[in-house]
Amino acid sequence: MRNLWKRSLASMLLLGTAGGAALALAAGGDPPSLPVLPPVNEPLPAAVTETISQQPSVSLEWAGPPVVKINQANEYFLVVRNTCGQPLQKVAVQVKVPESVSVQRTVPAAKMVDGIHLFEIGTLPSKGAQTIQFQLKQSTKGELNCQAWVTFTGTSAMKALVKEPKLAVNIKAPEKVTLGDKFTVEYTVENVGDFAADDVRLKLDRIPANESQPQALKPGESRRLSAEFLATEPANVSYEALATASEGLTASAKTTVQVMVPKLEVSVSGPSEVMIGRKAVYLVKVRNCGDVPLTGVIARESLPAGFRVLGTETGPDGLQWAVGDLAVGAVKEFKFEGTPTQPGSLAFHATAEGSRGTKAMKSINTTVDGIAALRMEMLDTVDPVEKGGETTYEIRVVNTGSKADANIVIGCELPPNFVLVNANGPTKATERVGPVYDGKSKDTADRRTIQFDPIAELAPKTEAVFKIKVKAVGTGDARFKASMTSKHLTSPVTKEESTRVYGE
Repeated sequence: MRNLWKRSLASMLLLGTAGGAALALAAGGDPPSLPVLPPVNEPLPAAVTETISQQPSVSLEWAGPPVVKINQANEYFLVVRNTCGQPLQKVAVQVKVPESVSVQRTVPAAKMVDGIHLFEIGTLPSKGAQTIQFQLKQSTKGELNCQAWVTFTGTSAMKALVKEPKLAVNIKAPEKVTLGDKFTVEYTVENVGDFAADDVRLKLDRIPANESQPQALKPGESRRLSAEFLATEPANVSYEALATASEGLTASAKTTVQVMVPKLEVSVSGPSEVMIGRKAVYLVKVRNCGDVPLTGVIARESLPAGFRVLGTETGPDGLQWAVGDLAVGAVKEFKFEGTPTQPGSLAFHATAEGSRGTKAMKSINTTVDGIAALRMEMLDTVDPVEKGGETTYEIRVVNTGSKADANIVIGCELPPNFVLVNANGPTKATERVGPVYDGKSKDTADRRTIQFDPIAELAPKTEAVFKIKVKAVGTGDARFKASMTSKHLTSPVTKEESTRVYGE
């Protein structure tokens, strides 16, 4: 048989998803050859078979009382013993008793064949024995004479040692690796049997040149292949090997390597809406949501224009926090607060970076709105006023807030001792006259009101002036009332100005 171990695989290296391998097999000897049998007329050599000399023999032994009483049943025993070193087949014992002897019972039960008690024992193992029990009773005085004989078939055995080649495959690989790391996988095929295995081949699923050259393995002999891989996919990756040999021998093995993924997660939370000048609080969270610890983690928060941070120093790129080491599942939190200085949408971007190239980013938007704050002022230009004289009520509406207000409506109610001369303002005025209960009697009096058309919008830090000129037609204390409503006012704003009218 030619030497199959003197071939070797050239060394090679490949990195990728499946990885690459450097393979090598050492040389070994030829498996043992079988001896050639001699011609039939010659004796067999001892190396081929082992013969066992056989002289089958059986002994029969009686046991029981030597003197018994007439017509009295007594127990006798017949022991059949294999005295040789091999089992005997078709062992049978026959017992003949005199006519004067009656057999009360036998254990085991006998077959009667022509007046003979037959016991078919069958196989009697080497050095084994079988006991037959008799209960006998003799009706006459004299000797109790029973005859027993045994028949059997002898055997001759041949013994040869049968051996078997058997393959076993083992894969040694790290249980866990980190994405981007290199690692080595070792494949071993071993003959765990007790006879040589021929034409052994090892096929690997993740190596391009994936089948080794055929070789032989002696009992207990093994061969090993090693391959270096690169973890490039975040998943559980399996590695398989199949060993084959002549006469249909096969063995396989499979192992799985868990590729752990380093991963950071960052979040930023805060109000979705806030008013200009009001304080807003934001929270930045950094979490290690991967499979491996991370080091040197840093969190950053960029700040939009129009947002002023309170109580914290900021750099040119905003806020920065040194998180440091972050175990798997660990979370670090950082809080900052500030006030918006202008309306609009403010974008906050939180980022985090750590070891193994981990990065994360999260953004939120906050809508900044202003406050519409209307203030209404009212005065009379002449007070007191003589009957028949005139005075003017001046109403000034100022938006002191940071947001425009809309649909602003001014309404006025004239006291009974005044009549309208004219009304001026940024919108048209309309006078209405209608009955009104005076609260003192069941009679009603006419009520005169002035209604200005709505102002569509009043910008922040601007004002609108309304002037209502009236003539005094009666004396006494006159109460001029004005009210204001708008889009952002939840209830009307009212003002009242007192004017004294004198005269006859």
